[in-house]
Amino acid sequence: MILKMIFYIFRVLILIIITEGSRVQPPYASKSADHVPSILIENLIQSSKTQLEQSKTLIDNHYDKIKTHVEETVKSIDNHRERIDNHSKQLDKHKNILKFVYSVFSLVLVVLILLLIVILICILKKWFVCKPKRRATSNSLSFLARPGTANERVAKQEISTVDNFTLTNAIAAVLAEKLS
Repeated sequence: MILKMIFYIFRVLILIIITEGSRVQPPYASKSADHVPSILIENLIQSSKTQLEQSKTLIDNHYDKIKTHVEETVKSIDNHRERIDNHSKQLDKHKNILKFVYSVFSLVLVVLILLLIVILICILKKWFVCKPKRRATSNSLSFLARPGTANERVAKQEISTVDNFTLTNAIAAVLAEKLS
């Protein structure tokens, strides 16, 4: 905008100079009238010089402001870049730690699964495979286990129906007879 104004002033000055030189003065014109346009031209030139200097100072001020702003922006970008680099390094470190933890956790999980399988196998062996075969120990079923006469079977059934208290008294009586 300032440059447009300067060009406009120069254009006006050039038009004034061109019209001044091409204008034919009548012989009766006074010399004071000839000096008026030159004073206007000098004033226009002086004002254009001051405006040019002002515009140069404004441009320099804006240039300095823009330069400082760009420098501050570059510093800020560098600071952010350093922060981002530090964060990326920390993320890489955490990523490596998580890889290690994941592998250790996977190993522990596999070991626990294998341990559970071994425990289940032992339990199954204990209850189904390693358990001794059940014998016919009850006296009521002893006749199935050993062949014998019917009287023996009945005697064994009678013995099995005797309770512990009676059995203890009978043993005590037999021992008392033998000792006396």
